[in-house]
Amino acid sequence: MANRLEEFVHLTIEQGNSEVKRELYNNWRIVNGESKSIHSYLYAISTIHMGKAASDWDLLQYSLFRVDEFISGMTNKFLENHSYTISNDERDKMEAVITVFRTINKEKSNELVDIKTILESIKEPMLIIDNNYSNILERIGK
Repeated sequence: MANRLEEFVHLTIEQGNSEVKRELYNNWRIVNGESKSIHSYLYAISTIHMGKAASDWDLLQYSLFRVDEFISGMTNKFLENHSYTISNDERDKMEAVITVFRTINKEKSNELVDIKTILESIKEPMLIIDNNYSNILERIGK
């Protein structure tokens, strides 16, 4: 998903011809679909029996829900505007989303996933994606 989103970000720099528009459409369609798939999996995860790690997993779920919320918002914007034009702020957020997914992908390849390492690694990108993230971190004491 990070690769598709990265292609999307780089394609928007170019002037829009029909080939670029088709690539933008295809890349965004895949990003949106994969985001919805992750969203569905997140609803199935229960942290009740995770003991002390439950709050960390809850924070990861919250983070990924905020990423999906951003992607959904961009999808709605693209549909409303009939254009894939993005602002510098939206580009920064997309690059932060790419960082979040690359971080999680890298960590999942380890035999033992370290949730604390993931959360620490995605903290900065999440502060870009979600304006309320610092309040959440403060509220849960992180």
